[in-house]
Amino acid sequence: MRSRRKWLAAVAVLVLAHAALWAWWYTRRPAYRARRLVAELRGLSQPAGSSSGWLGKLKLTRRPREASAICRDFAPLGRAAVGPLVELLNDHREPSRHLAAWSLGYLGPSAEKAVPDLVAALDDDDSVVRLGAVHALGAVGPPSAQAVPELVRILEEEDLSLRISAAMALGGIGPRAEKATPALAVALVTGDATLRGSAALGLGGIGPGAAAAKARLSQALYDDNLLVRVHAAWAMTKVAPPAPEAVPVLVRSLREPTSEIRAMAAAALGSMGPAARKAIPALREALKDDDENVARAAAEALSRIRQAARPPAQ
Repeated sequence: MRSRRKWLAAVAVLVLAHAALWAWWYTRRPAYRARRLVAELRGLSQPAGSSSGWLGKLKLTRRPREASAICRDFAPLGRAAVGPLVELLNDHREPSRHLAAWSLGYLGPSAEKAVPDLVAALDDDDSVVRLGAVHALGAVGPPSAQAVPELVRILEEEDLSLRISAAMALGGIGPRAEKATPALAVALVTGDATLRGSAALGLGGIGPGAAAAKARLSQALYDDNLLVRVHAAWAMTKVAPPAPEAVPVLVRSLREPTSEIRAMAAAALGSMGPAARKAIPALREALKDDDENVARAAAEALSRIRQAARPPAQ
C-alpha cells in the first residue's frame, strides 16, 4: 500500500511538472505576449511597468506567419497603440522593431501621428524595417503624403520587394501622391511583372491625377502577363473613366482559371457603369461561377451597370 502511494505521488509530481513546463512555454510564445500587451493597452489588465516599456521587452519572432498574427493583434487598439509602437520602432537596440512598423500599418489611418517616424524609418539600415515602414505609410493613406518623395526614390532602388511595396503604398496615399505619376509610369514598363502590376495599381489608386500615364496604361492592357493586364484595366477605369478600351480585357479575364482574377475583373466592370454594357452577357454567365465571390462580384457589377444606365426619376 505504501509503495502504491509513493507511485501515485511520483505520477502526480510528474503531471504537475509537465503542466508547469507547458505553462512556462506557452506564456513565452510571441502570440501570447502580444495578446497580453493588447489586454494591457485596453486596460483589461495592469502588468507592472508602462505599456511602452513592456512592449520594448517583447522578444518577438521574425517568422512571417507569427509576425503577421502579432501585428494584426494591435489593429483594434487604434490610437492607443501608436505611442508604444513608435517607441519600439525608434529603439535601435530592439530586434523586433520591424514588427512595430508592420503593426502601425495594421492600425491604418489611426497611426497618422506616426508618419514622421515611419518616413524616417525609410532610411533604416534594416531592410525589413524599411519594408514595414513602406507598408505602413500606404496603409495610413492620404496623411502619408509627406512620404511621397521618399517612396518615389525607393521606386528607383534595386531592392525589388521595396519597389513593389512603394508602388502599392503610393496608390494607398491616393490623389495626394499625384507627383509620383511619372515614376510609376516608368515602373509600368520595367522587366518585372509583379512591379509592373503594382505600378498599375498605384496609378489606379491616385486616380484622375495620374492621367498623364494613360498612354502607358493603354499599352499595359496588352502586356504578356495576365495580372498586369487586369491591373492595368482596373487602373484605366480609375485614371481615365469610363475607359471603354478596358472592357475586352476584363471580359476575357472573367474566363481565367484564377478566381481572384475573375472577381477582380467583375468588380472593375461594375465600377465602369454604362461604359461596360457590352460586358453584360459575360457577367450574366459569371453569375453561375462555382466561386461565390466571383458570382457575388458579377451580381454587384450587373446591378451597378443597370443602375447607372437608368434615367433619373422625374
